[in-house]
This record gives sequence, C-alpha cells and structure tokens, in this order.
Amino acid sequence: MNYQDKTKEELLIELIVLKQENDYLKSVIKNSDKNHELEIENKEQANKAKFYFITSVFHELRTPLNAILGFSELLQNKELPPDKQQEFISSINKACLDVINYINDLYAKIKSEIN
Repeated sequence: MNYQDKTKEELLIELIVLKQENDYLKSVIKNSDKNHELEIENKEQANKAKFYFITSVFHELRTPLNAILGFSELLQNKELPPDKQQEFISSINKACLDVINYINDLYAKIKSEIN
C-alpha cells in the first residue's frame, strides 16, 4: 500500500510512529556519544596514570644509578686515598641496594595488582 492509498488519519499515525522512532534513535545515538566520550576520558586518565608511574620509576632508578656512575668514576683516580676509596665503594654498594630494593618493591606491587 503506498501513501496515496492511505487516509489522512493513517498517514498521521504513521508520521507519529516515525517521529517516535526517530526520537528514540536520536536518544540512542546521544547516549552512545556520551558513552564514547566517557571511554575517551577514562583512557586519557589511564594514560596520565601510566605516564606518572613511568616517570616515577625512571626517577627512582636514575638517582642511585647516577650515584653509582659518579662514585665509580671517582674511584678511577689512582691517587685516591684508601679511606676515600672505601667510602666511595660503600656509597656504590648502598646505591646498588637501593636499586635492587626498589625493583623488588615494584615487582611485588605489580604482582599483587595483577593477582
């Protein structure tokens, strides 16, 4: 049946139904857009958290590694007194332990997060 064979009332009812369907589809699209925006926002927050975590890890590792590097360079001085050599070696050992402890703590934290 085409539109020419329908009465005005039938066409009006069909128009109302089509408008309701159109309104419903618009609301579905609007909700979908809001959900998409929320997903994007959540991903952005997750990326910021990852960036903060990685920069923190870099800082925690770089500091003691710089100490190790600096003291090992000082130890290359052949004229360094033995007590200073021992002091620098102790500092290197402490920095190494700091790195190992940090890595162990980080590993334990990540492992607990996964479980």
